[in-house]
Amino acid sequence: MGLARGVAEETGAEHVAVKVDSINREDFLRFLVKTAHAYAVFEKGLEAFRPITTDLILGRGDDLAHYIGGSPINPEYESNLANMTELALGVVKDGPAAGYTAVYIRLYPMLGTPPHIVIVGEPL
Repeated sequence: MGLARGVAEETGAEHVAVKVDSINREDFLRFLVKTAHAYAVFEKGLEAFRPITTDLILGRGDDLAHYIGGSPINPEYESNLANMTELALGVVKDGPAAGYTAVYIRLYPMLGTPPHIVIVGEPL
């Protein structure tokens, strides 16, 4: 159910609208990279992998989409829609990023948002 429809049903209002401001794609992708990097370091420490997104985080690179991809929804999280953010850490099993450290991120899943996979580090 959409946010506007939920508010309308809860309040009995006939007309409910939500204005969504424009989002700068580069800023959003950089935010995902920063969040993924911080989470990976928090969970594993800096000694567990060689960070590859530091230049992107510091604004010294702009190939953000090279490190971020889409993902199917992780079924582990579907049982609790109260989660504001879903984060999971792992290592890519196959494909061109096999062996690299990656973070699964899904922001505000109760709104039906898509998940993202961010590659944050290469194996040591």
